Order: sequence, then structure tokens, then C-alpha cells
Amino acid sequence: SPRAQMEWYTGLIPTDAEYNDWLVQQCRRIVTEHDVDGIGLDFIRWPLHWELELRPEWTPRESSFDSLSLECFRRDTGVPLPGGMVGVDAAEWIRRHAAQEWVDFKCWTISTVASRIAASVRQARPGVVVGSYVVPGDDEQRRVLLGQDVAKLATTCDELLPMMYHRMVHQDEEWIGSVVHQIATHGTNVRPVVQVSADERFSAGADWGDTMSVNDAAKAVSVAIHASQSQRVAIFPGEALLLGPEAPPLRNAIVRALHNG
Repeated sequence: SPRAQMEWYTGLIPTDAEYNDWLVQQCRRIVTEHDVDGIGLDFIRWPLHWELELRPEWTPRESSFDSLSLECFRRDTGVPLPGGMVGVDAAEWIRRHAAQEWVDFKCWTISTVASRIAASVRQARPGVVVGSYVVPGDDEQRRVLLGQDVAKLATTCDELLPMMYHRMVHQDEEWIGSVVHQIATHGTNVRPVVQVSADERFSAGADWGDTMSVNDAAKAVSVAIHASQSQRVAIFPGEALLLGPEAPPLRNAIVRALHNG
């Protein structure tokens, strides 16, 4: 059945060749028409509302067993998936007969799109930095659920940007360190994207987890810095540094964490 909307998220089928061609063209247009230093590939993955589905108490749902993706799977891998089989029946057949081929296919699909975008934008604007947002968790989760092979993405992208929204997935600050450190072992520049607020003013009604204090945010940034062995971090949400009475002390705390790092 179609993937039900979760909060604001539904997701797109990543095997739609027409859409992927359009995406490559749009990224090339952005770096051609605008004076940008880099471009970040967000949602470059198989559908999953990971902010909810990777919480310890949830069971994530695999996708996408639609007719287009399954036809691409047959064509690109040679796996003899019975014709006309879709949805739950196809998922069960793949689980029994071609589980590893399916995971490899998902990773190949995502890595190929990322590689095409990177080649196109670098040709249009030499020197532009290409980054890929990476879902937190472990390597196996990313490969199986999301088609994100960090090792392959690291060969294509200049930066990996792990989305360390720890409060959203009901984890503590130390979890940030373990995830970032593991991603950094793949040998590319890592710029953690660190959650510093769960304020509902910024979440548009989505569940961002427990409230964060200024000290909580500073600790999260500090842990990310040490794990990545770099002072290259991004802050999420950026609005938290600008809006409300908490913004000045939050900025000061993050600056101190960066200096101490």
C-alpha cells in the first residue's frame, strides 16, 4: 500500500529516472546561477521518517516495493523476481531469496544519483563542495533501511553531514559521539549537524523530543566536535541562534564549546 504520511513526511520513490534527471539538472542550475560555495544533498535515501522510526521503541518499515522500483531491481541485478509481484508478496520473496541483492541495489541506486549530481555540479562550477546528509544510526541500518552506503558516499562527496538530532530519536549526547566517530572512520570530512533545540516554535508541530537547555546544547556540540576531530559543525535548527530570549546565551555557549574543542 502507499506509504502513509507521518507528521510532515511521506517520501519519494528513489528509482524514478525522470525525477532523478530533473534533480541532477536542478542542482546544476543552482550552482550555475548562484554564487554558492557548496551544495548539500538532503533526503538522498530510500524513504524513512527516521526521526520517529529509528527511536528505540519503534519498528521501522522498509520500502519501496512498488512496481517501478521492482522492475529496476529485475533489470539492474538480473534477479528473477516473478513478474507482476509487488508489495508485500514481493517483499517476502526478496526477503527469502534475494535479501542481500536488494540491499546492494538500494545502495547502488542512491550512490549513483549522488555521483551523477556531484559530477554535474563540479563540471559546472569547479571547486564547489558537495555534501551528503547522512541518517544517524549504524552502518547496517543505513544500508538496509535507507540505501545509504557511507563508504561509497564518501568516495563521491567532499563532506558527510550526519544529522545528529539526538533528542528526536530519544538518545543522549554521548550517542552523538559514537555515531559520529563511526562515520568518521570512512575517511572523509565529517561535519555533524547538531540538534540544539527541541522548541515547538521551530518544529512546526513535529515531535522533536525532550526540551533542551543551553548546557544540553553546548554538550551536544562539544561531543560532536571531539568525535569528528574537527570544529566543522552545523547547527540545527539555525533559527534557535537568532530567535527568542534564549538565542544570545545559546550562541555564547556554542562559541565556548567550539573554542574549547
